[in-house]
Amino acid sequence: MLRQIVNKRIAIGLLVLMLILAGIAEYANQPFRAKQFILLASNQSDWPEFSIFATLPDGSKMRKIGKGYDPSCSPDGTQIAFVKPVSSGSSPRSISYSQIFIMDSNGNDKIQLTSNPSNASQPSWSPDGQRLAFMSYTIEILDLETLEVTRPFEQSGLNVSDPVWSPTGDRLVFSAIDVKSETRVLYISTIDGSNLHQFTDGDDEKPAWSPDGKHIAFLHIETSDQEGRSEESTVLRTMDLSRESWHDFQFPPGVQIYSGPKWSPDGQHVLIVGSRLITTSLGKESRNAIYSIDVGSSTLSIILTAKNTLGIDPPGWFPVSRQVHFQNLDWCFTQ
Repeated sequence: MLRQIVNKRIAIGLLVLMLILAGIAEYANQPFRAKQFILLASNQSDWPEFSIFATLPDGSKMRKIGKGYDPSCSPDGTQIAFVKPVSSGSSPRSISYSQIFIMDSNGNDKIQLTSNPSNASQPSWSPDGQRLAFMSYTIEILDLETLEVTRPFEQSGLNVSDPVWSPTGDRLVFSAIDVKSETRVLYISTIDGSNLHQFTDGDDEKPAWSPDGKHIAFLHIETSDQEGRSEESTVLRTMDLSRESWHDFQFPPGVQIYSGPKWSPDGQHVLIVGSRLITTSLGKESRNAIYSIDVGSSTLSIILTAKNTLGIDPPGWFPVSRQVHFQNLDWCFTQ
């Protein structure tokens, strides 16, 4: 009888120890426990749907948080704004519209913020954490306390997108279609839509304000004529706002960028999403990767790569190649 009691206590003790060790391992594996972490959207776990992942800045300890895309980290790093499709009804023919949600950085307590009759996307937090700018048919600004919405550019006639707050919270940078060139250019304005200032005249998009407010990084699309064919290439351009001069970061041959940029909290690095050509047994393939650029030295490094996965899709159970993509990302800093 005594031996059974002892054995039972030992078993309970081992079970408690295992649970504690599992909890410690789980805690250590959560990137959002770190001072800095990166958010990204990828279809690697729920192909073809996108989910939001967190990873440490070196690409390690990648962890799925929840389904969605367009992640945006709150200024204190405790919440994430993101986008997820929502059905307009229970009918199979119901239309799904993307809407803005927020959740805790660990994926809990998801709250739907918008119920627009059109798609909502590209959420961007104000520096004080009290408002969200996002895209619908125009740029909208949502007060998170009152849930009131303003549309500062609704009467401007501009076809706008990509809203991003300045570090001081009194201005926005965004892209708009230029009616003459029919390409996207970048503007800065106060948050009420006044004091509009166009500061680029090329094909530019995806702006990101540096933490010190002195620079804006964005994607610049260049068009060249190659043997009678028009070809486009994208470069990362940083604009010095005090002199309105810029610097272009050059990439190795075969590397194409299409998303980002996002500044590190110290302003020393910029993250982008791109693709590169690799050689496999089936020939050359384009694979996604997340790159980090050292702003001072222009050094380019890969912090995360995507691999093609072989999946099986009904009907027919025919194996198909599922290409893994990375989408929009953000850099979080926990205060």
